[in-house]
Amino acid sequence: MNHPLRHLQDLWSKAKQSGVLPHRNVICVSTIDDQGFPHSRFVDLKEINQEGLIFCTDLKSNKAKEILNNPKVSLTIWWEHVAHQIRIQGFCSLIDTQLADSYWEKRVHDAQVVSYIFDQSQEIKSLEAMQQKFLDEKSKYDRHNLIHPETWGGFIIKPIQIEFLEFKETRLHLRTQYSLNSTDQLWVKTFLQP
Repeated sequence: MNHPLRHLQDLWSKAKQSGVLPHRNVICVSTIDDQGFPHSRFVDLKEINQEGLIFCTDLKSNKAKEILNNPKVSLTIWWEHVAHQIRIQGFCSLIDTQLADSYWEKRVHDAQVVSYIFDQSQEIKSLEAMQQKFLDEKSKYDRHNLIHPETWGGFIIKPIQIEFLEFKETRLHLRTQYSLNSTDQLWVKTFLQP
């Protein structure tokens, strides 16, 4: 394997085709806030290409603010049904508007409507208030082809380190780490003890 992102693409393809979990694209993204605390949450993985991994979000969300303030992020992926855990460190940057458009068009309509109605991560009085707001305002958007709001977009995480842990019943897990050499931009492969 010359490039760990190719291996990751292969694993992702297997993970999407097997298993019983409905949300097989979920990855955990960790960011750092302005006080130095880590924050982790699950997001929907949209794509893996030779540049990195792409996910979308509200650009006014806490995660987006934290990324824009500190682009260093980590990812944790748990694909038990293909016996892998993947840990990634890298730098995050915004994707271009055209790419964001293409992901927006693939979103289900209710998810698009939620992006228009709510300010992600902001407080709301109650769950009842949230549900009522959705019901009251959803009809405004029902029969429209919505373009994404200016506050919606995506990020690409460009890895500098990727660790694949392949689970073994014996606990003799196979751990392979790839680190991107900053001088020549080539991946250096090492093996880690289980």
